[in-house]
Amino acid sequence: MKMKDLYKMNSATGTTRKAAFLAACLFLCCAMTAMAQNIYYVKPLNEASKGNGSSWQDATTLYEALRQAEAGDEIRLMGYEKVDSREKVYVVPSEEGFAVPEGVKIYGGFSGTPGTETTETPDNRARRGDRFEFRYISVVVADRDKDDKYFPAGPSLIFPTGDPDDLRADNASHVFTLTAGSGTQATELDGLTIAAAHNTTGTGGGVTVTGSGTYHIRH
Repeated sequence: MKMKDLYKMNSATGTTRKAAFLAACLFLCCAMTAMAQNIYYVKPLNEASKGNGSSWQDATTLYEALRQAEAGDEIRLMGYEKVDSREKVYVVPSEEGFAVPEGVKIYGGFSGTPGTETTETPDNRARRGDRFEFRYISVVVADRDKDDKYFPAGPSLIFPTGDPDDLRADNASHVFTLTAGSGTQATELDGLTIAAAHNTTGTGGGVTVTGSGTYHIRH
């Protein structure tokens, strides 16, 4: 074999290796893009700055976050140590409640403090004495008109007094309408207190699920 023929073979092999390397890099970039997720930071309507949800400082509303979220995205809800006013709860926007798209994950139990975006995650939310009870309570209710009657303060804000049917007749039928996930992306609700729906159809008051995929409801 002549030297120039050997050189041509080595050159061709090098070109092939370069092409394979570039293809591998492109594949990894595509895979990383597919795995990438958006995180939306959410506060109750009165506290939300109508921002884009990219941080606690620029928080958005739950409705807006759900409108934009796609499979694999996270939505993190600010909570309170004491839920003692109507301004500290998330109120559904419609009769069917908040619509959770397929594969979206909603987590409650965050302090909402600017600067804690990377240190306060779903895996290390602050707890009370019981390991299943979050320090910051994220309450989502179906009291659309905000006219349910409550005791003066405390957790009774979640549980109205008197006859529930009389108080909740105008409340939404569901707090969440959740579309089950598909593939590797499960739809999730985690760390939320869900209350005050008025449903007489037997299809789920707090949460109703559509689809036959995977979903998780925790804590």
